[in-house]
Amino acid sequence: RNSNLVTGPLKDMIPPEPIWNSFVDPHEIIGIGNIMLENKKPVVHLHTGLGRDGKASIGCMREHNEAFMVTEILLLEIDGMDVLRKFDSTRGFAPINFGEKEN
Repeated sequence: RNSNLVTGPLKDMIPPEPIWNSFVDPHEIIGIGNIMLENKKPVVHLHTGLGRDGKASIGCMREHNEAFMVTEILLLEIDGMDVLRKFDSTRGFAPINFGEKEN
């Protein structure tokens, strides 16, 4: 219903300046993402493709989002791997860091 989507960087520069798109009408949405620790808290990172009436967009859902009617989620746990997200101020985002643990 209400969605906030980053659909790319404005320019080819680091840190990236996001292009924000907001949607208020219900859309069909499919996505893939992960839930990882960042600053010792679980954070959802979700890339989605969404469409309505022949118009489509792809991007990263951020900030506040609401579902209309149904949200179907398949959640798989990957165990035995040290992985977390750590914000990199130079790059302007929190990349996945394999082989690291939070203290």
